[in-house]
Amino acid sequence: MMKEDAESLRRRRRRRLNKPSTAVTDAATPPSSLERSADDDGVAQHDHKRLRPNTASRRMRETDGAGAGVVDEQAERRLAEQQRQQQRLAPKVPKRSSLLVMKASYDVHSVNRCSPLSSEAPPQDFRGLYNLAGITLVVGNFRLVVENLRKYGWLIEFPDVHDWRSWPRTWPVLTCTASLIAFPIIAWLIERIACRTGTQPAQRLPRLLVAWMHVVNCAACFFVPVWVIFRTDAAILPAITLLMSCIVVSLKLISFAHVANDLRRDAFALYRRLDGESDNSNGGQPKRRLGRKRKASSDDGRVSNSNDSSADSDPDAATLPNYSFDGTGSLSHIMYFVAAPTLCYQLVYPRTPRVRMRFVVRRVAEMLFCIGLMLFLVKQYVEPTVQNTLRWLDEHPHATGYNKYAYLLERIFKLAIPNGCVWLLMFYALFHAHLNLLAELLRFGDRRFYDAWWNATTLDEYWRKWNLPVHNWLVRHLYAPLLRHGWSKTAGMVAVFLFSAVLHEVLLSVPMQRLRLHAFFGIFGQIPLIWLTRTIVKRYAKPVWGNVCFWTAFLVFGQPLIVLFYAHDFVREQQNY
Repeated sequence: MMKEDAESLRRRRRRRLNKPSTAVTDAATPPSSLERSADDDGVAQHDHKRLRPNTASRRMRETDGAGAGVVDEQAERRLAEQQRQQQRLAPKVPKRSSLLVMKASYDVHSVNRCSPLSSEAPPQDFRGLYNLAGITLVVGNFRLVVENLRKYGWLIEFPDVHDWRSWPRTWPVLTCTASLIAFPIIAWLIERIACRTGTQPAQRLPRLLVAWMHVVNCAACFFVPVWVIFRTDAAILPAITLLMSCIVVSLKLISFAHVANDLRRDAFALYRRLDGESDNSNGGQPKRRLGRKRKASSDDGRVSNSNDSSADSDPDAATLPNYSFDGTGSLSHIMYFVAAPTLCYQLVYPRTPRVRMRFVVRRVAEMLFCIGLMLFLVKQYVEPTVQNTLRWLDEHPHATGYNKYAYLLERIFKLAIPNGCVWLLMFYALFHAHLNLLAELLRFGDRRFYDAWWNATTLDEYWRKWNLPVHNWLVRHLYAPLLRHGWSKTAGMVAVFLFSAVLHEVLLSVPMQRLRLHAFFGIFGQIPLIWLTRTIVKRYAKPVWGNVCFWTAFLVFGQPLIVLFYAHDFVREQQNY
């Protein structure tokens, strides 16, 4: 009995599915507008049935077995035909010829639709809104530029190159900047002397002595420019240029000394092993010395052992590092490393096949444009804002409470936008245009100078991505050696931030010739903010909040406060002087 009921139920459902649909017949003969308007009450219910095409087929698949495949295909074809008919029945904008004969009873609303800005709407094209946002941004900033020029006038003054009064303060700085090339040459000579000694401990220079020679050379490269700046009372811009150059060269010398020490130690160990095997096989023949035979260096910085017959017969000698009497590479390779856009020394760098002059011209144009726009923003926006802030503080020395802090907060917000624009232009001009220009002229292949730091969700992620040359140097020559000596990761991170904070403070305090420690605490004080941004990302599991905290802490409050602090100290020193 149950089998007969199930079979009869299956037959009735098949008969119902095979019956021609009213929607199809209605679609074949579309009703007139009067007939459609007369049945307004049943339109919603009829459309609701047509908008659920897969319900019957799903139930049929659940009840029927494997023998209902043909019926499934027929039902799906009918439902697809119903959907196509429904799309054809959708209201369309009549053509001009149809508008002439369109009646007032024409149905405008015949299907269920949603608004384009609704959450259930399909993806929309917001190109026009993006254009509106761009036009609004341009018009608003152009209005601010016009207002600034009306209020302050043209404040940019170009220096007079014929003014010889500034040369006594400038030429020692320029001479010292050009003389920094002597320190890499001294480092190369130190390695040349260390490599000409023998392989036995009694025949070669002690490693500690060679290390101290490199330390003295690096210290001289750093402290001689500092002494020149204090001795000549150099201007701020030339002093910052000299100090940045000496810091870059000092970091390169440290990298060169570390790599040279590793390669020299490996070369001595390998030569010692080969000399021991030679003594056992040759019956006490005299031992070889490192660098006895003449070596030849290739164009890419590698050093090959020419005129060395033992390299062909001895498989271990063929694996010797490319190491010669002139250190870890030729003098030309050292000069290439000094000019290359990297702080990490190695024997071989990836090289591009040629120099593209169009690429060079574009990078030069971008650098000039960014420098000009930075100069305009600093002179027309940053300096007037700082001067007005300091003037207000002088005129209201006894201002306390709400008025003082509200005014300072308004000044910080006003300074945040132009200062942030200057910082972004500096990043593009230095890390993209300048470094890519150097890389193209020197055919330097690895041009990963930065990552997508603007998407950083934590402050430590930002510091890892925004300056990859310095990050690679810190990891290779500071963080990794500390971990090898037993330091924890947290202690290594604190040491890295301490080193970075000292360099930032030196870069700003030495040209001003005053120690204020604003930059030091600004960098070193970011360690608690790193913990805060990490906690926010872990707790809310939304990286967007970490990115918002990063931009707020770094761009809105961090840099404007540092600018105000140093400007305040600099102006006060000038007034007292």
